[in-house]
Amino acid sequence: MYEFHDSYYVVDPVSVFGPLILLWVVLGVPLWRILTRAGFSGAWVLLLVMPPVGWLVATLLLAFARWPAQPHHGGPEDGR
Repeated sequence: MYEFHDSYYVVDPVSVFGPLILLWVVLGVPLWRILTRAGFSGAWVLLLVMPPVGWLVATLLLAFARWPAQPHHGGPEDGR
């Protein structure tokens, strides 16, 4: 993983980015399917690339947005 050259370390990029890419694929594919079934664009998964800011933005938007796949049953905004 580390190679010693004089007075600095050289880190193998695969050992750093490999687990991150694997984690993104393992989390991204199921989340893409969940979002598309909920009626949102699966591209929202790209916010996973920017942790923790992207995760926070995605959580807030999903929590307070109107879900497209959820049927509308009327309410105060209908004037009933």
